[in-house]
Amino acid sequence: MNTQLKKKVESKFVKARPDIRVGDVVRLHIRISEGDKSRIQYFEGIVISLKGAGLNKMITVRKISNGIGVERIVPLHAPNLEDVDILKRGKVRRSKLYYIRDRVGKAATRIKNLKEFVAPRETDEDVEDNSSTVVQEEQGESAEPVTDTQTEAKDDKGAADDTAKSAEVEGSKEGDASSDTEDDKKE
Repeated sequence: MNTQLKKKVESKFVKARPDIRVGDVVRLHIRISEGDKSRIQYFEGIVISLKGAGLNKMITVRKISNGIGVERIVPLHAPNLEDVDILKRGKVRRSKLYYIRDRVGKAATRIKNLKEFVAPRETDEDVEDNSSTVVQEEQGESAEPVTDTQTEAKDDKGAADDTAKSAEVEGSKEGDASSDTEDDKKE
């Protein structure tokens, strides 16, 4: 099938979803139909796998429920998947986290968190926090931590300044001493 035609047909069904990565802790909002009633059921867990592309993209989410590991494979653009919330960003080195299946207890849910994670939805408080950071930077106060290379450069300059100052002070003391001796000689 022609790829342009395929993309055009798929574009009708592709939904806007957040950038989900392996290692993220997500909450899926899944519509469940029971008879003539429907409700939303939440499934919260760690994304251990991403497969496919485009309309066929699938995620595998794993959680521990009452001491039993439960996995759910969900098409990312399925009509019954209402929403996806990213609760935490995980920092992992692998594209598939199948090794978590063998883990028990706390080790089954322990993944490093990214410190740079920004909540997917901005609130009024977030906007205010960002504006205060911008104001601090405009005033000359840096919001970024100083790195080791910057401190070393400052130390080198400071050491050079200190030696120059100490030489000046010693020179002035010597000059003072020589002027004292000259004064003594005059008397």
